[in-house]
Amino acid sequence: MTSTALLTTAASLIRNSFSLVGASAGNTHNETLEALHAALTHRISEMLQNDPGLLSNILYRIDVAETTVREITERQPPGDVPFQLATLIIERQLEKAKWRAKMKDSAGQ
Repeated sequence: MTSTALLTTAASLIRNSFSLVGASAGNTHNETLEALHAALTHRISEMLQNDPGLLSNILYRIDVAETTVREITERQPPGDVPFQLATLIIERQLEKAKWRAKMKDSAGQ
């Protein structure tokens, strides 16, 4: 699976989990990743202010390491937390997309 296909899969998982609309706009891989990251950072910032419990539930559901989330929230300046969490989430969803593609390829052989 190409990196663009992996990003598309990860972006879809993220958009669904966080109710993001139009987060994958862009013509290139980097524009798409940047748009996704920006939209996710904004959404996380809103959730931290308005519904941190929902954010915690989503992080648990998408299997983001609780210890890493705690490190970010305790050690980063408050303004950096949404950006760092967005990075962590994107990395995790890309890992999952790679794993799924690998399993799909293995099953197809």
